[in-house]
Amino acid sequence: MAGGKETPRQKMIGMMYLVLTALLALQVSSAIVQKFVFLDESLINVNNMTVSENGGLVKKIEKAVSDAGGKDKPVFDRAQEVRSKTAEVIKYMEDIRNSLITGTGGKDEDGTYKGAKEEEKVAIEMVGNDSRKGKAYEL
Repeated sequence: MAGGKETPRQKMIGMMYLVLTALLALQVSSAIVQKFVFLDESLINVNNMTVSENGGLVKKIEKAVSDAGGKDKPVFDRAQEVRSKTAEVIKYMEDIRNSLITGTGGKDEDGTYKGAKEEEKVAIEMVGNDSRKGKAYEL
């Protein structure tokens, strides 16, 4: 995000969040919003699976580094630092997502978003207004 290299998957997830936010900020039909909600949920599921798989891979790499006598320990430490910064960015994006959900009314019992048509609230939160810039600029 902050000028670092991203994998194609990370770029796709970031772009999908931005597109979802942009579409929610615009007046779009509910069918399109429903499709992006479906894509959002699918990306969250894939991301969760990938995070758990990556956790297992990190443990294997850590074991390989320790088995090799710690020769590659600085590289492993740097990779851990990158992972923690990535986790911070992902948490920040999740916090924005959750604040948008709660700020527009939350979810119904059946899991649908109550404020799917709250374009103005989302626009103010993400783009901002005359007095402040929105979260999209920082993101």
